[in-house]
Parts: sequence; C-alpha cells; structure tokens
Amino acid sequence: MLETVIPPTLLVRELHHRVKNSFQLMLSLINLHQVHSDEDALAVLEATTHRLRALAILHEQLFLNRTATEVELNTYLRELVEGVLAASERNIAFCAHQGDEEMRVPIETAVPVGLIVTEVVTNSVKHAFADTNAPAIAMDCTVLQKKLTVYVADNGSGKEKEGELETLGFGTTVVDALSEQLRGSHSWYRPDGGGTAFRIVFPVC
Repeated sequence: MLETVIPPTLLVRELHHRVKNSFQLMLSLINLHQVHSDEDALAVLEATTHRLRALAILHEQLFLNRTATEVELNTYLRELVEGVLAASERNIAFCAHQGDEEMRVPIETAVPVGLIVTEVVTNSVKHAFADTNAPAIAMDCTVLQKKLTVYVADNGSGKEKEGELETLGFGTTVVDALSEQLRGSHSWYRPDGGGTAFRIVFPVC
C-alpha cells in the first residue's frame, strides 16, 4: 500500500488548527463553569481564562510568523493586554510605547513575560479604577545593555497601601515564580503622578 506524503506546511497548518481548537475548548469549558460558580471560584476561573488566552495568543503569533522558536514581543504583549481589557468590558484606555525596531525573543522568554503582564494588567483592572474617571494603562518595553525592561502602569487610585503592593495574593506568587524563571528582578511602586507601576528587568541574549 502506498503511503500518502503530506507536505510539511499542511502538517503545520493542521497542528495549528488542532491546538487552536483545544485552547478554544478549554476556554469554553471554563465559561460554562463560570455560570454556576460563586464569587471566589469565579475569580479563579477568570484568572485561569486570562492565562490560557496568553498562551493561545502566543501560539497564534508563532504560527503567523512561521516560526516555532521566537516571537515579536511588542506585538504579542499589545495583543495580550488588549484581550484582557476587552474581556473586562470596561472602557479602559491603553497606550503601548513601541520603538521602530522589532524586539524578537525566544518562546522560553515570551511565555513567562506574557503571563507576568497578564497578572499585572488583570490586577489593575480588578483593583485600580474604583475612583478613576478616565482609567488608563500604559506599557513600555526597552532593551539596554542586554537587559530587557517591561514596564506596566495604571492611573488608578488602587485599593492597596504602599506597603501592600507586593502581597496581592496568588497572582503575585505567579509573578514572583516567573520572574525567578527569567532570572530577573521586579518591583511594584507608586509613580510621582499617581497610580501603580510594575517593572521587571531580566537578561536577554
């Protein structure tokens, strides 16, 4: 019996669709559980949804760029944040400062960075804007001397006091673990203009 030889491009496309469908199935199952969940369970499911979407967006970026090893970080993070804000169904402005050059990073870097940004933005959406008339989030990524800095800030009043910024629950535990994975250092702080800011710095090749 003759075996059919399938071109590699068709195999990649088929794999992409199967992975994409798997992500969609998981997200749909979580949405079904949310309907019958109490407030605590709902918060956990929403956080899980955002994390899954971060991975799904990364997978989509890898497929569109025809590479399995690296992704353009600015594009990925911008789409990720826009997704979190759209899911919140709130009118929150978003500004991403981006340079002229592409910032390509390996997938091993993109995954933890994407999850960290997801946690930070989700925290802002939940806690920062109770008393803010024009809520906004800003993001910036820069590379200097083989170190990459990701900065995320909101203009909200926040519910946390100065000394509580680094103890915001499980999301902070996730950020701490992923920062260590990147061999980076991170901090939460209050900018002079108000709001809450997060910065992480880690080495890149």
